[in-house]
Amino acid sequence: MNLKDCKSLNNLPNSICKFKSLTPLIVAGCSRLQQLPDELEELQSLVNLNAHGTSIRGISPPPNLRILHLGHCKKLQGIPMLPSSIQQADAYNCIYMGTLSWNTQLEASILERIQAPKSEFSILFPGNRIPDCFTHKLAGPSVLTMELPNPDWYNDDFLGFSVCIVLAPQAERPQLNPEILCELNNFTFFYSCGEDNVDEFAESDQECGGNSGTDHVWLAYQPRARADRCRPQEWNQITASFEVFACEVKECAIRLTYK
Repeated sequence: MNLKDCKSLNNLPNSICKFKSLTPLIVAGCSRLQQLPDELEELQSLVNLNAHGTSIRGISPPPNLRILHLGHCKKLQGIPMLPSSIQQADAYNCIYMGTLSWNTQLEASILERIQAPKSEFSILFPGNRIPDCFTHKLAGPSVLTMELPNPDWYNDDFLGFSVCIVLAPQAERPQLNPEILCELNNFTFFYSCGEDNVDEFAESDQECGGNSGTDHVWLAYQPRARADRCRPQEWNQITASFEVFACEVKECAIRLTYK
């Protein structure tokens, strides 16, 4: 169901939850939308929810959700937790959510994805601290080098690479669509969140007093299968570099994930 840019939409009726086979729900750009149906979390089939730029204050994600876009929901006060199925989640510029402290149920669900990943994922939330499970980290520069523990590091128990950065918007009005480029030696992957039209949420920006320039934490995981073509078994160290358009990388980290 695509209701994108319905500027006069204030609420969604609970009756949409009768569509048990509903897979995407797109309400991005519905800037006056204040509430999602209470029964939305019961929709087993919903895998893609885009509420980017709305005025919702809370959300309970459905159990099988894979994609959750909440960027510029400036009245959003929190998310109880992320389902284990999540592959993309962004709450960029959700200025009333608070920052990740790594001691709530939401943070516990994120840490579970890092420590026991089921698939690749990318998560971008307000925050200023890298979780403690990342032991190899560096403050300041956006490039760090990790010496690999032994020649057999790329063994059958190796699952993939986890990365994390703390980023700070540099522009007076930070980039609406953060674009992040990560390179691990010759293995490269890219992430972009949000909507295509950078002027789309100007109205909600003005109503909520603009952008505070809050720091954000980005976490991502790439399974080993994605890197196999780069012959990582021949690496003796990993040089990780990060580039974020219109943002400063304040801290970065990498983690090798094993069974």
